[in-house]
Amino acid sequence: MNPILHVEIPVSDLARAITFYQHWLQVVVDAPILLHDCRMAY
Repeated sequence: MNPILHVEIPVSDLARAITFYQHWLQVVVDAPILLHDCRMAY
């Protein structure tokens, strides 16, 4: 079975989503970047 490596979750408030997922998943999220006119964080 292959692990999941990438998931895209569209959000309207990226800063709030980063805070939520850092707390919920206990991970550190890097500063958002701009890629193809879309702000992303990973």
